[in-house]
Amino acid sequence: KKSKKSKKSSGSGPDKLSKEDQADVNNPIMKAVLATKRKRGKDMDDTDKITVVTTLLEKMDQAKRDDDEARHHGMPALNKLKILGMVEKILGQRTLHEQLLDYDVLEMLRD
Repeated sequence: KKSKKSKKSSGSGPDKLSKEDQADVNNPIMKAVLATKRKRGKDMDDTDKITVVTTLLEKMDQAKRDDDEARHHGMPALNKLKILGMVEKILGQRTLHEQLLDYDVLEMLRD
């Protein structure tokens, strides 16, 4: 038996959409095609990455200090929980991993 090698579609054939169909965002087929495309974020330059990381670390440090103060006064420490979603989102960005490690974010997470 011969194995079939998959070929990448060159965008031709009976299923190819016309230019008008591709430009029509109300076309249900184009809506489905656009919904399945991977959305890529814009790349940040190093100064933007450093700004994001330092801002994150400042907010984490402030939340830690606020929680320490709240515990000292017998109040619940909720400030770290309030910023948890933002922290998870930024830590999930692979483009920021190098800067996060350079600025010792793991030490801040430990605290």
